[in-house]
Amino acid sequence: MKKTILSFVVLLFSVFIFYAFSPNERRKATGKQGNATSTEVYDTENLMAGPPFTDLICGSVRIPSAKWDQLWSVYAGQGATQLLYGCTEDGRIIISQDGKNIQRPEWVLSTAAAILGINPNRIIVL
Repeated sequence: MKKTILSFVVLLFSVFIFYAFSPNERRKATGKQGNATSTEVYDTENLMAGPPFTDLICGSVRIPSAKWDQLWSVYAGQGATQLLYGCTEDGRIIISQDGKNIQRPEWVLSTAAAILGINPNRIIVL
């Protein structure tokens, strides 16, 4: 009986590993959201790019372009040439650098939360 249960657990773990590392047509990014690491799949093709920035409305939250300009002034010093930003379907904010994964997501997350005035759990840094 123990071998059957152990075999079943190993099989489930193997399926999970296979699923987690399987290729996907959309960009699969490990984003930093709050204190957790997310492995959700985000559609990054419809993100807005700046500068210049426009206002962003995510659910009930409106972030004016001036806030994005403030974030960019800090962010450009890190070597970025473009900031991609947008919303998920459930109203969380996505931030990405030049379409690449950000090297220091914790720093960007805390800086973005402070400048934009938003709870870090509502921001996803790709």
